[in-house]
Amino acid sequence: MMPRSTSGGAQPRPLSHALLRAHVASMLVAVCCVGTALMVAGLLQLRGTVTRNLDLVARSMAFSAEAAVVFHDGQATRSEIDRIASTEDVESVVVTDAQGQVLAEWHKKKRDTASDALQWLSSSGLLNETVSVPVLSSGRRVGEIRARGTPDSMWGFLVTGCLWILVCIGASLAMTAYVTRRTFRLIMHPLRMLTEVTRRVRTVRAFGERVPQADIVELNELANDFNSLLGELELWEAGVQGENRALAHQAAHDSLTGLPNRMAFENRLRQTMQRAHADRHSFAVLFVDSNDFKSINDQFGHAAGDAVLVQVARRISGHLRASDMVARLGGDEFAILLDPVTDRESAQRVAESIRATMTQPMALEQGVTLTTSISVGAALYPHDASDMAALLRHADAAMYSDKADHRNAAVPACGQQAYSESILIHADSKKNA
Repeated sequence: MMPRSTSGGAQPRPLSHALLRAHVASMLVAVCCVGTALMVAGLLQLRGTVTRNLDLVARSMAFSAEAAVVFHDGQATRSEIDRIASTEDVESVVVTDAQGQVLAEWHKKKRDTASDALQWLSSSGLLNETVSVPVLSSGRRVGEIRARGTPDSMWGFLVTGCLWILVCIGASLAMTAYVTRRTFRLIMHPLRMLTEVTRRVRTVRAFGERVPQADIVELNELANDFNSLLGELELWEAGVQGENRALAHQAAHDSLTGLPNRMAFENRLRQTMQRAHADRHSFAVLFVDSNDFKSINDQFGHAAGDAVLVQVARRISGHLRASDMVARLGGDEFAILLDPVTDRESAQRVAESIRATMTQPMALEQGVTLTTSISVGAALYPHDASDMAALLRHADAAMYSDKADHRNAAVPACGQQAYSESILIHADSKKNA
């Protein structure tokens, strides 16, 4: 996913790049400022030294050329100047007499290696000085010497200073890289861990993740606070998941018996039918209905009826395999899914075993025991029906047919009252009394 652009349209930069640029920029500014300041200070100091040295050289030439100037001997004057100036850092010398007329001139030979920049600096007077020294004879001014210094020494100083600045910049870059690595270890690693944990929490809701401890106090406190928040979110998510599981269980299960309800049974039946169609195997659906439930409710109340339903559900579940399923459809109706079965006789045997277990008396509250009976109807897939609705109708019809057979067997000579009394109700002595 591309990062969101800022208001100006530019993409945001990583913090590591911003820190690196800040370190390098601050280092370069600091080194350049310090280097420039040192260069200017050194240059001014060197210029003062050169000026003093040039003044001494000019005074030496004035002393040596005194006699030649007094006699206006230009050749001798130039010879004296050349003898001294050629060994010193002097660019040119001009000697004038008392009237200001040029008596002699001397210029240093230009070297072919002089650059245009050096010539410009020399002519502009930035790197050289000019001093004027009077030529005295018996305390009387007989002339003047104007000497101009050469910028060679200052130019060498500038070149050397620039080289040292470059060396310092290189050393500073190396130190900056070292400091940056330490900064990344101390700052960026905890922040990256925080970012990774936050991303996992956001994408896969990994509330069990924790940010490791950091060496920096502020980042460590941030990690502790974030971990505390994750702990609270983890507890909240566990509570929400528990509530969701409870709601899902309530939506798919009967609140009285704890069995799956009609919706869960139909979903399971739909899946089983798809699998059976693909694998070409058979399964059976059984509908179970209590024959005596209304009479039990009328005589003993709804609490007793609920207790009977719970025991009926428990007894049915006890005769099923782990791959089978029993569900309460509503009232006293139950549905059983036998998956797989090989033939109809296998389903009938399960139905008969469930009928048989109902012959055992059920113990209710207040010492009441009773025995009830059930009606069972079975439908075999795909022999009886190949779609879910038809299969359920076939099982329901078979169950009502079995219920009719049960009534015909119980009522023929006794009428309805005799049939009601045919329910085997056994009360203890207190109940009979």
